[in-house]
Amino acid sequence: MASGSFNKLGIFSPNRVKAVLKAASSDDESALKAALNNYDVNTVSSNGKTLLDFAVERGNKTALENLLKAGADVNLSKKSLLKASKRGYDDCVDVLLQAGADVNHKNSSGDTALHLASSKGHFQCSKSLLKKGAKVDAENEKGETAFARACRKGRRPCIVTLLESGADFISSHVKNVPQFVSYLESCADLLKTEGKINEKDCHGMTLLMYAASSLSVKCVTHLLHCGSDPDLQNKDLKTALMFAFCDCYYLSKLTFLNREAPVSTTFVKLLAGKSKAVTDDFCKTALMHALASKRPLDDGLIEYLAEGCVDFVDRFQKTALMYAIVNERELSECLITCLRGNTLDRQDSEGKTAVMLAGDKLSTRQFHFLLGTHVNAPDNMGRHALFYVKYNIELITECVRGGMDVNQRDYNGMTALMDALSHNPYLTHDAVQSLVGDTVTTKDKRGRSALMFARTTAHIAQLLELGFDVNLQDVDGRTPLMHGIMHRAESSVLELLVGEDVNVRDKQGRTALMYAVASVSIDFIKRIVGLGGDLNLQDSDGKTALMHAVLFFPHLTRELIEILRGDSINAMDKFGNTAFIHVVFTRHLTPETCQHFLELGANVNIPDVKNKTDLLKMIEPRPFRYFEQYYPWNNCFEVLNNRKTFPSEIINLGSTPSIHDVLKPHLKPTSVRLRQALNDLSVLRFLVCNSTLPYIADFEYSSHSPVSPLSVALQDFKIDAARYLIVNTVFIDGDFRRLQELLCSCCSLPEDVSLLITQAVSTPWPLVKLAFTTVSTLVGHSHERSGKINKLKLPKKIEDMLLYQSPISKIPVFDWHRIPLSFDLTVYENLPYPRPLLYQWPFGIDLVFTLNNTWPPYKYPLTK
Repeated sequence: MASGSFNKLGIFSPNRVKAVLKAASSDDESALKAALNNYDVNTVSSNGKTLLDFAVERGNKTALENLLKAGADVNLSKKSLLKASKRGYDDCVDVLLQAGADVNHKNSSGDTALHLASSKGHFQCSKSLLKKGAKVDAENEKGETAFARACRKGRRPCIVTLLESGADFISSHVKNVPQFVSYLESCADLLKTEGKINEKDCHGMTLLMYAASSLSVKCVTHLLHCGSDPDLQNKDLKTALMFAFCDCYYLSKLTFLNREAPVSTTFVKLLAGKSKAVTDDFCKTALMHALASKRPLDDGLIEYLAEGCVDFVDRFQKTALMYAIVNERELSECLITCLRGNTLDRQDSEGKTAVMLAGDKLSTRQFHFLLGTHVNAPDNMGRHALFYVKYNIELITECVRGGMDVNQRDYNGMTALMDALSHNPYLTHDAVQSLVGDTVTTKDKRGRSALMFARTTAHIAQLLELGFDVNLQDVDGRTPLMHGIMHRAESSVLELLVGEDVNVRDKQGRTALMYAVASVSIDFIKRIVGLGGDLNLQDSDGKTALMHAVLFFPHLTRELIEILRGDSINAMDKFGNTAFIHVVFTRHLTPETCQHFLELGANVNIPDVKNKTDLLKMIEPRPFRYFEQYYPWNNCFEVLNNRKTFPSEIINLGSTPSIHDVLKPHLKPTSVRLRQALNDLSVLRFLVCNSTLPYIADFEYSSHSPVSPLSVALQDFKIDAARYLIVNTVFIDGDFRRLQELLCSCCSLPEDVSLLITQAVSTPWPLVKLAFTTVSTLVGHSHERSGKINKLKLPKKIEDMLLYQSPISKIPVFDWHRIPLSFDLTVYENLPYPRPLLYQWPFGIDLVFTLNNTWPPYKYPLTK
């Protein structure tokens, strides 16, 4: 190739570059076209430069404009704007920006065009870049922003330009306090020269505010000498003095700052400015920020900050004293004296005073220092200070002596005595005596007296001596005895709380004995029974104490059943359910529990209001969700499957022949039961719906290894049963290996159906269809279909069929949690049942599962 011409790879010589640029500079389009010699204007040189790059390097604006008009791509190499900005070619930068150059593109060091222009002091280029949307706070690989780069290089005009455009003073390149201080001092020197020392960044922050957070006396002094104004406020109206204590998102980049370092009084005085009483947008003073911080504060510093602003309140009406209490500052007498001012009776937005916030943490002396003149002032919940000192016995006495009203009630109608008894079991005799007042007959809004809140024997005995009524009932009809049981009071107090009738009922008809059962305490039950609790009473739902025990107790013992059975263990609730039928649908359904009930006289043939016996309700199939509300996998057939321990009385008492016929096969050996189920879809449905089909380890088909029901169905060619098991996902990983083997056995599937059936001698054709459809369905038809099919290791012909098959409906799944993890099955939960399962094979065979109205088989009735 002749020197100076382009080749097909886009490599060209310096001479040709000069020729093209010379032609581009002449405003002669024909000359430019001739110089390009029919080559693309976007051709790239051997070192990756475009013609635009060469034009920018020469600062040739005219050539740049003409190349762009000729179709040059301004963002092809993305270097043109960077080079123009670095060299300060203002007119070239404007041309490139006008042509749509990427203003925020970064080079290998992470620098943008704004970084390069600012570091070289080209403020006119910087202005042009910022006008076109350059990110003013973009950081390079070192974490420097354009502002930080300009400060490091001492480019004062660029610094002012960047600040006017909303630059942030701080970037993440600052790594420690010494570097931070040095950086701030250098920025101050530059801004002082420009007369911009009090300039604010995008957050409204001045250099002095950042310096205050560093706690550097040297840096703050330097900035003040440069003319920084300590009284300026940022967007949140915070001053530099506040930033000595507060932590906010403006300082989030300064992770190296120690938020728990002490602040000296000298440093605070430097930043105080004209007034310490300035407040931010939350009406907080510097004193409040100091008390809310984690920094240690000496008394002299607090006294200095408190001068003239101790009575200020923030937006939530909290005083400085409240800040000290809430943030657990040590409340010395000096601090309290300094901060209390005229604010002791001040209440915050929740109505709480300082003494309420301090509560029982105060000593007696501190309490007297904080107690205001309005001792009975209530908070928003109607509680005065006496409610907040319930854990401090000494303060309770002091409050009463100080004139606080023990009869005052809160929003719920509770007195201080009720509140103290419910929270503090260690109240002394004298403390209770001082809180009683006129509350012997007082009730809260729920009708509860103080006796109903007591927990200990001593408190209950003392209240009874004071005349509290043990027969009183609240608005729900509960007595003190019931409350004592609910709150799990000491069992020895039950005798004290028994009134005129131990069997009095609440509004739901429940007795104290039923509350004892609900508390799951055998001791409580025995004591209430010993005190005369009636075992035969029923609540408003007709449930007896024994039925409540079935519902609440984690374990039913024979002793408990004997204690609670009453006159008749067969008593029925208003729905006709006996205690035994409640056992059926809870965790208590075990052979032992059934045996206990039968031996104690339980009758499973008593009909309910719908004329169903316990035995019929026990074996009738119910939806899975019915059992799920109790304990999903614990239902009656756990007993039926255990043929060695299950009591034969249940079978002998069966009064309905059809029920007896259904139950009888279930007591045979597992393998026999399974084969009977596979021969009768109604029985199979019965077992699957109740989750009692012999499954894996329970199956006795093989003496070598456990086999699943689907494996037996496939081996015995029970197509309908196998199909039903697949629909309801009763299968394991081994079943899929069997299905894959069936497909692998068909090395080739001819398009002629008759030939296909003829060749499938060892494997029945319906079984092949079943295997193909099952595997295809579980593979699904998502974008990952081909990857899943490749993992199956099937013959190529079948892989192709699976790959190109497009099912328009999927098998509805009963319980898809059992699907092996190696398959990703997408379940259409909103498919209406029954739904046709239609598949279109590549060679034209329509496989339709829904052939008649009897499918799917899980819709079959229980009996034939």
